[in-house]
This record gives sequence, structure tokens and C-alpha cells, in this order.
Amino acid sequence: MADFDYNDFDPNDPDGITKLAYRRLLSLGASPQAAAGAVGSMQGESGRKLNPMAINPGDGSDGSDSIGFGQWNSSRARALKATASEMGLDWRDPRAQVEHMARELQGSHSHVLKALRAAGDDLQAGNDIWTKQYEVPADADAKARQRY
Repeated sequence: MADFDYNDFDPNDPDGITKLAYRRLLSLGASPQAAAGAVGSMQGESGRKLNPMAINPGDGSDGSDSIGFGQWNSSRARALKATASEMGLDWRDPRAQVEHMARELQGSHSHVLKALRAAGDDLQAGNDIWTKQYEVPADADAKARQRY
């Protein structure tokens, strides 16, 4: 599937998706604190359990739907679907969404991963970096304050 072991993901664990996203961020070199801050921001975006089924119709700046726990839209949503297809999964599968997130962090959003690695043990920095540089919602500063 990928260079990360998704086999221990338990879909019956109510916090399984959150734990999976956290472990994947750790595997990419984020500190436990920065990863926790990033996951906290994700929870602010799509709920405590990270809803992989989330769809926000017409939410994208181009009018596209925002999908998944990352609320990806436009070309980012198309890339998520391509990742899922490559993995033999549906885009709604949390493993596909976590892998898509990881691929963005190693590609188009590598600046975010670099910033998370540099954040060290600063939980709030992890949250702010994720909100302002990865999710980039409208009024990112206010959203970051709400999520911390």
C-alpha cells in the first residue's frame, strides 16, 4: 500500500482514525507535541473522531465539494481519489485519506512538514501550522485560536 504500515488500524476503535493520523505524522518526523497540535486542528475541521465521510457541498473556492476529514476540494480532492484508487480503496477509507495527507506533506505541502518538524515540542505551533498552512480556512488566524 505505502511505506507506512496501515495493518494495525482498527476501524472499530472510536479513536482509530485520530490515532492513525497521529502515528502517520510521527512517522514523517513530527514530534509528539507538534503531531498532537496538528491532529487537534484536524479535529476542529471535521470533528473529534475525524469524519472520513464528510462532504461539504460547494465549499471549495471553485465551487467544488470539500471531502473527507481534511475537507479537500478541487485538485486536492481529485488527488485524494487518485491515491485511494492506487491503494485499491474508496476515497472514504481513512487509510487512503491519511496516506493522501502524508503524500501532500512530502510533496505539494512539504513546507508544512518542514514547519512541523521545526516546531519541536510546541503543541500550539503544531496547531497553528496545520490550520494556517495545510488547511488554510477563511480567517485562518481566528480558526487557529478557536482550535487551540
